[in-house]
Amino acid sequence: MSTDQLRQLAGRLWLILERPVLAAAWLALVALIALGAATAVAGLDNQPGTPARPELTWLGDSAAAPVLEAATEELEAISARLDALGVRGRGALAALEAREPAILNKAISEGSALVSDLRRRSSALRGQLGGLEAFGPGAGLRLSQATREHHAALVAALDTTDGLAQQWARLAVGGHAASRLSGLLEQHDLRVAAAIEVGSVGSFPTALRRLAAASGLLADADRLRAQLQNTVDVDTLVEWIRRNRAYDEALGALYEASAASPNRQTPAIRDALRAEAAAREDLPRDTRGLSIIMADIAQGGLNQAVIEIEVARGELAGALAALRETGSDATP
Repeated sequence: MSTDQLRQLAGRLWLILERPVLAAAWLALVALIALGAATAVAGLDNQPGTPARPELTWLGDSAAAPVLEAATEELEAISARLDALGVRGRGALAALEAREPAILNKAISEGSALVSDLRRRSSALRGQLGGLEAFGPGAGLRLSQATREHHAALVAALDTTDGLAQQWARLAVGGHAASRLSGLLEQHDLRVAAAIEVGSVGSFPTALRRLAAASGLLADADRLRAQLQNTVDVDTLVEWIRRNRAYDEALGALYEASAASPNRQTPAIRDALRAEAAAREDLPRDTRGLSIIMADIAQGGLNQAVIEIEVARGELAGALAALRETGSDATP
């Protein structure tokens, strides 16, 4: 067979085989493209910051672990101080209702110091956590999800301390007002008793001076009542002051009439005696009214302040427990 004949035969065979060969080549190319896409998807599923490739974030997680551990320990110190604040708050409330001003003032003073320390520590820790560059933009490429969640949980736990200073200030203001009010009312009663002591032996000028001092204390209590009435039920306090003022005035009138006629009983003295007896009959029989007054003041915001502190204490304790439970997940 000649060369030309061979060439013609080869040409006819190529025409016969051309289409299947092209098809096979095309199928091979599609398969290669599909394989590349699958590899790319697999790569995306194993990008940094996911559990599938922990080695990609090991370095960042290792650097962040001691910082987050130290922050957790500081948060535990904050929680301990919040526990102590809760004790002072409950103690202040109990002292208020028991009319123990010295204990009340001590609890408020110690609580105020704890609040100052809490604010300082919380602010410093918040600034420290917020200033960690590793947790800024692109953190998902440097840190595992567990590490980032640990950091976010610390920041969220700190939020439970927000508003504590305002709540304690509310308790302190009300507590100091109640303490001062209780002191004024008790001192008033002592001054009246002292006036009666000297008046009973005829020292009417001295008795009147002591009554004037007692009335001044009652006036101070009434001014404090005016300050409290926007937040406290003062109905019992108003009645307490009214009855004591009426008796002070009746007793003062008796001493004035007696001083004007020290040697004989006049109609003015007899009228003053009847008025004094009626006013004395109207006085509170015991100190239960004062207990009601203190309870009313407690209801005027102090109870709520203590409740808010207790809620914050519980939330922070719960957040710390969760952090300790899951903290090991962030350890590389």
